[in-house]
Amino acid sequence: MSYDLEIWATRTPENLRSVVPDGDRWVARGESLVLDGGSWQIVLGGPEKVEDEDVPDNVRSALPGIRWLYPLNLEPLAAPAAARKSLKSTAKAVAVAAHGAVHDPQEDAVTLPSGIKRYAAPSREKDVRFDVLTLGWWFLGGPLLEPGGYSKFIGLLERFLPDALPRRYGTYEPPQFRFEESGRDHLVTYLAEANSSIVWYPTKPVVSVGLGAYEPPGWQGRLGFRSHRVEIELDSAALNQPGWPDQLVASWKEISAFLKPFYGEVRFLGGCIPSRTTYCSDFYTEESPTKSWWWRGIPRKPGCAVALGDPYASLWPEFTRLAERKGETCLVTLPQWSKGGSIQEITGPVPEGLMQRWTPEMAQASHGGWSMRWNTEYPPVFPFGGRPEGIVE
Repeated sequence: MSYDLEIWATRTPENLRSVVPDGDRWVARGESLVLDGGSWQIVLGGPEKVEDEDVPDNVRSALPGIRWLYPLNLEPLAAPAAARKSLKSTAKAVAVAAHGAVHDPQEDAVTLPSGIKRYAAPSREKDVRFDVLTLGWWFLGGPLLEPGGYSKFIGLLERFLPDALPRRYGTYEPPQFRFEESGRDHLVTYLAEANSSIVWYPTKPVVSVGLGAYEPPGWQGRLGFRSHRVEIELDSAALNQPGWPDQLVASWKEISAFLKPFYGEVRFLGGCIPSRTTYCSDFYTEESPTKSWWWRGIPRKPGCAVALGDPYASLWPEFTRLAERKGETCLVTLPQWSKGGSIQEITGPVPEGLMQRWTPEMAQASHGGWSMRWNTEYPPVFPFGGRPEGIVE
C-alpha cells in the first residue's frame, strides 16, 4: 500500500526535475519521476489533462481553472517519517510551480501552499477606477423558473463560481440573512419566493449579482418590453490571475446552457469606482447598451462572448453556423476576453434588422446638466411582437 497525494494544477512547469527538491536524485521512468530512498520510493506522475467533472468539489472551490493532475505516492505506507516529509515537500514545490492545490485523499483535505490564493485582490487607491466584467443573460422563461430551478442555479454557482454565492442576502441594506447560518435550502426558497430586487453580497472578484425574474415579461406600458435577466459582475483583474480566464469561460458556458437565454453576453464596463465590496458609478462610468431587463434588440457591438437561443439563433444564421452548441444554446467567444473585443471579429456584424437602433449616449439635459440618453426605439425585426396598439414612445 502507498500514501497518496494529488496536485491539481492550473498550469504545467516546463521541467519538473528543476522544481522538485533534490532534483538530481530523481530518475525518469516512462512518464514519471522516481525518488529512490532504498527502503522506500516516491513516484511523481503526470501531468494528466483533466476535465472539470474530474476535479473534486473541495479542490474546485479552493482554486479556479484546474486543468492538470500530478499524482504523487509514497511506498510503502509504513515508510519512515523522513520519507513522509519528502513527500510533502515535493507536493508543495510542484503545487507552487504549477499554481496548484494539494489534495490528500486519505483525509479528503485540500491545502494551498503559501503564496497560492484563489484570488488576490489588487491594491487600489480609492479614486482609481477599474473595469467590471459583466456576464449577462436575458430570457423569457426556461429552467430557472421551473420547479427546482433555483436549486439547480445555486448548484451551478457552487460548482463553477462559488465566489458568486451570497455571504449575505435579503430585501434591504444591510441584508438580514447570512448564508453560512441560514443555509442552502433557505436561500433557494427565498429566491423562488422573491417578488422584488434582492440585496446580494458576493465574494471578490465577484462584485455584484443581480436576479430580475420576479415580474412577468412582456410589454410594460410606456416602459417598453421587459425580459427576465440574470447578471454577474466581476472585477476584471481576475482575468490576469492564474486559472481565472478558463474558469470564467467554463462558468459562462454552463450558466448559458442552463438559463437558455434568447441573448447573453460578456462585456467590459470601464470607469467603475471602488466601493467596499462592490462599486459605484457616475457619468464617467461606461453603461451597458442594454438597460437592465428592458430589451430593445441585440447591441450594435456585441460583447466578447455571446450566447443565442430561440428566436435569435434562427434569425442570425452566420452566428449559428460558427457557434459551439451547448444544449439548446449557441455560443461564440473570443479566444481571450479583452476590453473592446467583440464576437463580430468572428461572426461579422449583427444583421441590421436585429440590432438596436442606436447606442445609449450622454446628452445635454434641459436643466443644463448631463444625463444618459437611452435607446427607446425598436429594430425592424423584433421577434417578441410589436408594441400593443395605443402604446407610444
